[in-house]
Amino acid sequence: IYDKGRALGKQMIERFPKSVPIKFWYGANLGRWADVHGFVKAATSGIAGELRKVCKNIIELDPQYQGGGGYRILAQVHFYSPNIPLVMGWPSDDRALELVEKAMDIAPEHPTNRMLYAQVLLEFDRNQEAHKQLQYIMDMKPRPTHMVEDQYLKHRSRKLLKEYF
Repeated sequence: IYDKGRALGKQMIERFPKSVPIKFWYGANLGRWADVHGFVKAATSGIAGELRKVCKNIIELDPQYQGGGGYRILAQVHFYSPNIPLVMGWPSDDRALELVEKAMDIAPEHPTNRMLYAQVLLEFDRNQEAHKQLQYIMDMKPRPTHMVEDQYLKHRSRKLLKEYF
């Protein structure tokens, strides 16, 4: 399915090169592709680099889109991609933190921004700050337009709280 999504996304970007929504959802699809096929494969096949380029373009065109979605996806690329010298030496947890903080500046109430922020904070042993983000997600009322996604974020928050605290 994600292979078909990649192909369709490329076609749509060629037809509508300035469409931020198309680029965003193409990027989201590439991220899911990497999650399914593995981040090493995404790195060695050029998917991570392509996703990085798409996210930078989203940020140039509309940094506010989807609550800082370009920053959020690019932060995920840095955070989850392996640093493979000579193949892909650019992923950085420090850069992931900078990028997710930009997403948080744009939309601090966005639960996906908070989840990623908490995960990156845990990587830096900033557990108290991470706990605050996870607790925010646990305490929030699911958005009517994102009921399934928000319930899933609550589930993930519960697991992280149990694991780290």
